[in-house]
Amino acid sequence: HYYFNSVYQYWLHTELIPKLGWIEYIFTTPSHHRVHHGRNEYALDKNYGGTLVIFDRIFGTFAEETDRVAFGLVHPIQTFEPLKIQTLVYKEMMEKFSKCEGWRNKLK
Repeated sequence: HYYFNSVYQYWLHTELIPKLGWIEYIFTTPSHHRVHHGRNEYALDKNYGGTLVIFDRIFGTFAEETDRVAFGLVHPIQTFEPLKIQTLVYKEMMEKFSKCEGWRNKLK
């Protein structure tokens, strides 16, 4: 299982493999995984499935690769400190939480 997963993850992270026809309806392919790592507007919060893309299709989180994918973060990180990088998302979430007025809006 471990070796199969390692090989599968290796081939998902390439731009050399084109679309794969009917396989794309069931399994996660390099095309789907490129969207997962993209910062394009259409790619945000899409294609979470690691092996089976069918669940993304069922739950509405699937996006087809339509444009060339721009990889990376939406907002650049201004540090190389690992601890800050790992906790930055929580800091931003707390800042947004504190700016919202009323508990109903905070919990949306």
